[in-house]
Amino acid sequence: MPGRRVVSDATASLVTQMLEGVVREGTGTCAAVAGFDVAGKTGTSRKPLTTGGYSESAHMASFVGYAPAEAPRIAAIVVLDSPAKVYGGAVAAPVFSEIMAAALRSEHVVPPPASSEPPQWAVAAQLAAHQGMSCSVPHGAELTNQLNAEHTTATRAAKAAEAARKHAAYLRAHPHAKSKTHTHSTSTTPTSGTTSTTGGTPPGTGTVTSTTAPNG
Repeated sequence: MPGRRVVSDATASLVTQMLEGVVREGTGTCAAVAGFDVAGKTGTSRKPLTTGGYSESAHMASFVGYAPAEAPRIAAIVVLDSPAKVYGGAVAAPVFSEIMAAALRSEHVVPPPASSEPPQWAVAAQLAAHQGMSCSVPHGAELTNQLNAEHTTATRAAKAAEAARKHAAYLRAHPHAKSKTHTHSTSTTPTSGTTSTTGGTPPGTGTVTSTTAPNG
C-alpha cells in the first residue's frame, strides 16, 4: 500500500530543526557525524522491576536519529541494556555516530553543503570537549577489558543477591533461628560495698543490680 502523510511539511521541518539542535548543542553532541547534519534524540530510562516499580540502578540508554537531516537517507537506533554510564547521550550517542558514519560511507552518500556556519559537527565537538564528555567508543583490548570488568561486577552482584535471597528464605522457614536478644544492665558506684543479684532468672538473662553499704 502507498504511504500516507501523517504530518505536514512544516511540522516535519520544525521537528527536524529541534532534533538537529539536540545534536548541535544539546544532550546528543556525541552523535555528530563529520560532514553531515544529524537529527536525533537521546533516551534514558530506568528498567522495570518484576515486583513493580522501577530500578534505581539499572537503566536503558538509547539514541535514535537520521542523516542527512534535511534529506534523510539512513535512520538508526542504538539501545544499550544496563550500560556502565547511565545517560544515552554519554554511551549510546557515540555508538550511533560510528554506525551512522560507516553506513553513510557504505551507501556512498555525498555530504551536502553545511546548513550552518560553523557546521553542526564542529559546534558539537567543541561543546562536548568543553563539557568533558568523551565521545570515543572502546575497541579491541580496551573493549575486552571493559566488558570483563562489567561481567565481574555483575557476577558479584548476582551472587550477593542470591545469597541474600537464600538467607531470607531460610529465616522464613526457621523463624526460631534468629538470635535472641538478652538484656544485661549494671549500675555501679565509686565506693565499695556489697553486691546482690536478683534471683529467679536464668543466668545471662536477668538483671544485675549493685547496692552500696555505708563506709566502714
